[in-house]
Amino acid sequence: EWKNYGILLSTPSDEACKLYDASLNQFLGWFDDVSVGGLEKSLKNMIEADPYFVMGHCLMLGLEFVGTGRSVKLDSEFKSQIDNLKVMAERQSLTKSEKKHVDAIVHLAKNDFSSAATCFEEILLESPTDIHALKMAQDMYFFTGQLPDMKDSVARVVPFWESSNLPMKSYVHGLYAFGLEENNFYRKAEVEARKALEMNANDAWATHAVAHVCEMEGRIDDGINFLDKTSSDWKVGEYLAAHNFWHWALYLIEKDDYDSAYDIFTSEVLRRTIEAKSIFNIVDATSLLYRLELTEGVRRNNSEYWDQLYAVCKPHLQDHITAFNDCHFLMALLGKKNYSEANELLDSLVLSEDIILGKNVVRPLLNAMIQFEREQYATAVGILLPLKYKLVEMGGSNAQRDLFNQLLIMAAIKSTDSAHHILAKRLVIERQALKPSPLGDRILSFENK
Repeated sequence: EWKNYGILLSTPSDEACKLYDASLNQFLGWFDDVSVGGLEKSLKNMIEADPYFVMGHCLMLGLEFVGTGRSVKLDSEFKSQIDNLKVMAERQSLTKSEKKHVDAIVHLAKNDFSSAATCFEEILLESPTDIHALKMAQDMYFFTGQLPDMKDSVARVVPFWESSNLPMKSYVHGLYAFGLEENNFYRKAEVEARKALEMNANDAWATHAVAHVCEMEGRIDDGINFLDKTSSDWKVGEYLAAHNFWHWALYLIEKDDYDSAYDIFTSEVLRRTIEAKSIFNIVDATSLLYRLELTEGVRRNNSEYWDQLYAVCKPHLQDHITAFNDCHFLMALLGKKNYSEANELLDSLVLSEDIILGKNVVRPLLNAMIQFEREQYATAVGILLPLKYKLVEMGGSNAQRDLFNQLLIMAAIKSTDSAHHILAKRLVIERQALKPSPLGDRILSFENK
């Protein structure tokens, strides 16, 4: 069937090809297909069907890199898997595209996401319907903060999908929707997302794109109603469910309904984080609890939650794969009041020679967060303000990075420098110009408390 995509897979095993297709479908749809035993099982069976299936290994290893939870530097088994792939590829007669997929994995092993993206783009020039390459390319751009590329990479291949009846077509529209949304093309983004959902109501990534549009346009009630009415559809995408619930909680924070936001945090986001221990879920849980504490204005005892989050973060404190991850690990350390390890995390970055995504912003950002926790608010403002338009370098979405804009505003409000109080008001005006935000109005009220 992959010949219909204009793609040749170098394997004699029809079973391996079928399981590659099933695994890729689950990767794009963020779900476990019980008919093949779920994603992990289908990947395992794929390699068992053909231990030398290069594209199968590229998919399996690519998923590990996208998960940002394993480091070649710290995981000898992971390094051996990369080395084995290189040897395997050298001993086979592969297509040009397959060789590029291998090259991309080799770049990822060096934490060089930009060069990996270049490989995926070269594949798409030859095979515009290679959805494996398309998905990986967008993920690379997401991690490196290359927002226009997230949009344009998909835009270049959409016509090739529009004129076909190929399976997995809905995912292309979902990917395009997210790229459009991150570049502020909200109307077109929602059209593409809903087009994807008409084809596949369970497309969790397309649902996620609509959630982003509602968040960025300040359409809070629309966002809540949409997620509520379609919850039975998007919860099928279990790997993305915590993140879609995260969006739901953000709407509730805007509405000043912190009790309901905490309910979602504990019952949906934290629960899934403790069970799965994935980095993606860790980011959702730490950032959501940090937001809840930052803007509610009332201090709750969240020590038990922070203890649980610290436990899942601790194994990753020396990974140093992305700045985005590291700042979320720091939230757990600060929430737990573990200041010695917080300082150790910062110091380890100063001493590290690792190629970390977002390396130009990670050290000052972590320092600013520590200064805020120490109630050195003026110092935090002095660090955060020059970083305001640079934080995109560490990846993540506009909605995710908005947390640091909120941190800057809160630091300015709490600062003893009267000029910072004026700055806080201007920053809220800036925020309100982009979208109606009840949260912004409430934040300003903290100045008088």
